[in-house]
Formats: sequence, structure tokens, C-alpha cells
Amino acid sequence: MPLISGRRSYEAMQNGDVQHAQLSMGQVVGRINEIMTVDEIFEELISGFQERHAYMTNLSAVFK
Repeated sequence: MPLISGRRSYEAMQNGDVQHAQLSMGQVVGRINEIMTVDEIFEELISGFQERHAYMTNLSAVFK
């Protein structure tokens, strides 16, 4: 049972041959709504951080 043993899955991850092995993607794959480039993902993460950081900075000034 090479698919269950993990040998083929390991080889697929090492070689990029996803057609001949089982690869776990996790349940979060169902929450993907769009395909983004790595650049777009990082831009979204950084802009989200900057927004939250500004919000928390302003909020902390209120409680001083």
C-alpha cells in the first residue's frame, strides 16, 4: 500500500509530482475564494497589519 505508507506522498512533495500521490490540503482549502499571487497575499497581509496597528495605536492613546 504505497499510497498509505506515505512514500509516494513524500516523493510527490519532493519532486512536485502531485498526480501520483495523496497530498493533504486541510479543511481550509474550502475557504479559498480566489487565486492570488504571493505578492498579492503579502500586500494584503501587510495592509491588514498596518490598519490594525493604526487602530490599536489610536485605541491605546484613548486609555492613557
